[in-house]
Amino acid sequence: MHFYLNPLNMDFSELYELERQARKDGNSEELKNIFMKMISLCGDDREVVSLIRVLSARRGQDRNSIRWLVNHVYSQKKINFPNDWTDFAKDLLSDVVEGKMFLEEERVLLTTDLKNHCLKNNNITEALNLILNVPVETFTMIPESTIINYQLEQFRLCVETKDWIRSDITMRKIRKKYFKENKAINEEILFYKYIIDLYLGQEKFFEASITYSKLNEIVDNSEYTILASFYAILCTCEGEVRDIREERKERLKKLKEDKNNEEGMRIILDKFLSDLIISKEIIEDLNNLNMYLNMNMDYTPFILRSINEHNFFIIEKFYSSISLRTCIQLLDLDLEILLDKINFMVNNKMSKAKINQKEGIIVFGGKEWSNEVGEVLNKIIRVDHLIHKEKLK
Repeated sequence: MHFYLNPLNMDFSELYELERQARKDGNSEELKNIFMKMISLCGDDREVVSLIRVLSARRGQDRNSIRWLVNHVYSQKKINFPNDWTDFAKDLLSDVVEGKMFLEEERVLLTTDLKNHCLKNNNITEALNLILNVPVETFTMIPESTIINYQLEQFRLCVETKDWIRSDITMRKIRKKYFKENKAINEEILFYKYIIDLYLGQEKFFEASITYSKLNEIVDNSEYTILASFYAILCTCEGEVRDIREERKERLKKLKEDKNNEEGMRIILDKFLSDLIISKEIIEDLNNLNMYLNMNMDYTPFILRSINEHNFFIIEKFYSSISLRTCIQLLDLDLEILLDKINFMVNNKMSKAKINQKEGIIVFGGKEWSNEVGEVLNKIIRVDHLIHKEKLK
């Protein structure tokens, strides 16, 4: 069934001649009338699409009239057949609209409608594929605000489908200066929230923390500072697969001093900045914060990893060697897990620890402060000798 009515006692050859004359005369209103007469002679949707494709390719064709025709037949199809328009839209898109600069706005319209239809039917992957194949960043015939919002939706769906590679590519295509230039605060907030979702999906907590701080620069909100602090705490060398201790330390200090932070979080940050072993009781404090902020994820394993890493480096800082048994007790870890963590640290040049399983000890090597103490003692002895010589004189 289709919506093309009122067949005429005319054939296409006559109408094509009338169309040619109207096109030559630049009579857009007459062109539209002839287009509709041609449409009325079509037997089905495929014939309509084929006709529009032919008309759009004719030399000197009035582009505005073609735009009008595309919009008219599409809107009529949706109105008359609200449950049977998607195939027509896809054919119109692929056979007529795609690749034509003057139909960029129609391409955005059609793909957006088809995307929304897919989302309504819980088909997020198809929805993503429909809009991701549109190189909207190259479009020049539509407002930049339309481009940015379209790109944000591309980005959102990439993140939601956990397609991290395409998420990163899409994120980089978005012109970030647009937000400041146009005071588009809502769009900028969405952009950074999607970036956070991207980083959290990949367990990149350090980057997520930095992005929350950027959000806080846009909107002064203590919740963003608390979240930035929370994810900075979760950040570890193991998670980042690099030695991030100095960067993390500076970040924790900065967040502790942030005017928007809350006292409870400052206390927790202070513990991770200290040279003291952290008790695992702090997990409950951080999990309570998790519930307060409605974060729909159990971060306990990551909190535990952060505590263990902090405590390991504190032990390494103050011990030249330690028995495996004592280290296991201090860190509250199984032997196998402890050995895996030490091997990771050593292999990535984050620790100089050496494990002597035969003796049951971990050797951390000489400490800089031990050498400094030795130098001070030597100087004291020399001074004492000089004093003694003076007395003998």
